[in-house]
Formats: sequence, structure tokens, C-alpha cells
Amino acid sequence: MEKDFITPPNHINFKAKKLFDNIGEIIDGAIAYIAPSGGGPSCKHTHAHDHLFIVVKGRARITLSEQ
Repeated sequence: MEKDFITPPNHINFKAKKLFDNIGEIIDGAIAYIAPSGGGPSCKHTHAHDHLFIVVKGRARITLSEQ
């Protein structure tokens, strides 16, 4: 994996890299790699802005409130 990818605090098996900062209505853009066995936040959390997920292989589970 390339340099500049980091594991954000409170995440496991997850590497991310910021691609760009604020460009108007989009606050920031990033790319992330998740281990085939799963990964991501180690506890529930929220963000003040929207997220866009594109899964290119496998599947992802996103929890919104209790759904």
C-alpha cells in the first residue's frame, strides 16, 4: 500500500488517504482500503457531514441511527 495512507483513530483494518480539501459543497474527499476480513470504526460515531461509499469488491454495512 502506498505511503500517506493512515489508520484513523478508533479504526481497525482500515487505511485512508485524503484526496482533497473543501471545494465548495464537498467538504473533503478521501479513499479508504478495508481489510478483506473487515474493518472500520471500532465504535459507533457520527460525522457532521455526509459520506459517499463506493464498494468495488465485497460488501459494506453502514448503520444509520439504529437501522
